[in-house]
Amino acid sequence: MLTIAQRGFTIIELLVGLTLLAVLIGLGAPAMSSYLQTSKLQSVAASYYSLGGNVRCRRITVSPGGQISSCDPAAPAGDSRAC
Repeated sequence: MLTIAQRGFTIIELLVGLTLLAVLIGLGAPAMSSYLQTSKLQSVAASYYSLGGNVRCRRITVSPGGQISSCDPAAPAGDSRAC
């Protein structure tokens, strides 16, 4: 009698695997959500910190005609942004 080798998984094995996967995803989703929220908060804080440094580096001048201009003291002498 010839026997045919069977390959693959039974339906019970697949259901157990899917159940374990669902449990792991269920446990990991809140942690991932918290991580994403913390990461976004850190990114926004870094942007505000960078913006504050940029504002401190610039000077605002008012010409006698009343025109307001922003000057970059770090710009080269020939640059139009330099004062």
